[in-house]
Amino acid sequence: MSSNDSRHSIVVPWIHILVGTLFCAFSYCYLWKVQGGMLAMAQHILAKGQTVYYPLVGALVLTIVLLLLQWLLNKITRLGGEWFAVSFFPSFLTLALLTSLDAALYTGHPANQWLWGFPTALLVYAGVVWLLRSVPLFILVADADLEIKQLIFNTITLTLFAFCTCAWSVTDTKLLNQMKVELAVSQGDFFGALAVGQRTRQTNPTTTALRAFALARQGELGERLFEYPQRYGAEGLLVNRADSARMLYAPDSVYWHLGAYPSAQTPTALKFLRYLDLSERQRKPMAKDYLLAALLLDKRLPAFVQELEKQHRITDSIAYPKHYREALVLYRHRYKADLPYINPEQEADYELYQQAVREGGNEHEAAGLAQEHYGNTYWWYYDLGKKEKQ
Repeated sequence: MSSNDSRHSIVVPWIHILVGTLFCAFSYCYLWKVQGGMLAMAQHILAKGQTVYYPLVGALVLTIVLLLLQWLLNKITRLGGEWFAVSFFPSFLTLALLTSLDAALYTGHPANQWLWGFPTALLVYAGVVWLLRSVPLFILVADADLEIKQLIFNTITLTLFAFCTCAWSVTDTKLLNQMKVELAVSQGDFFGALAVGQRTRQTNPTTTALRAFALARQGELGERLFEYPQRYGAEGLLVNRADSARMLYAPDSVYWHLGAYPSAQTPTALKFLRYLDLSERQRKPMAKDYLLAALLLDKRLPAFVQELEKQHRITDSIAYPKHYREALVLYRHRYKADLPYINPEQEADYELYQQAVREGGNEHEAAGLAQEHYGNTYWWYYDLGKKEKQ
């Protein structure tokens, strides 16, 4: 045995077990919680919807495969001691490649950087392995500090690889949240779908539409719609049927619950929903909630009140959903002071909202100041919400 090999022969097995356990924990959680929706979408596209991906099981299988890859390569490289964690680099690199290619498959954009990046990284890794096996960091003598040294350097190395994997993989929050929402809705987990991205204001049209659908299925469209960012007006309520091949939850399933499909005669969301409202034979109960939500989203306050009056006479004795109450208070202040609806609690909140707006020096400052406390109200959306193009 050479002197170099003898210096590397002193190992601490429990540290190897700990490093392997940490890798498995990261890989499993990352594949399941972060990239589960993306992997499900990739399989859906590749299999043309014929198979179903289960993130819980898929993450376990892929983690085992990556661990086996590390074990096989380490048989060749024989990295140990303080450099044992370096043997996990190819597994981390494969993890990043896998999730990046999934995003490229969805977007249709080729991941050209991996055509040269992946083999280049492996060549660099081979050179680094040769160097590390020739020049150990520590003279490995069985002393009291050996375990601490190996533990610190292996932990730091593994943490660095984990951060690099997250950086190399898909980091588009909007896209990742969309996939998670789609996966949850496709499994009938509407509560889980609404929990995705609650603390971020980032969204896209598909995520916005599926959130509205999840709220409607739970009977909370009028209660919680403006708890989520609404940037597309009424158009943000409906899923684009052209995206059906790239969606885990088929758009036609959404339209089945509404009672019909959009056509050339109903090019906008509002026209389509008005058509459903006039078509008693095709309309389903959820369509009425969608129409009221569309009128609110397009800031057609008088039309909203008129539509609400078609259902029943407006009175403060009716327990309306939160956003309906807010809209009625706003209508009474802006359009019709004698509206027979007075809600003292809402009136007090509205006065505080107006005060927050007045305290802002300009429109931008007013929007930010009011959003802090009232960003989940229809008042803030009506006065300060900005509409974006899809």
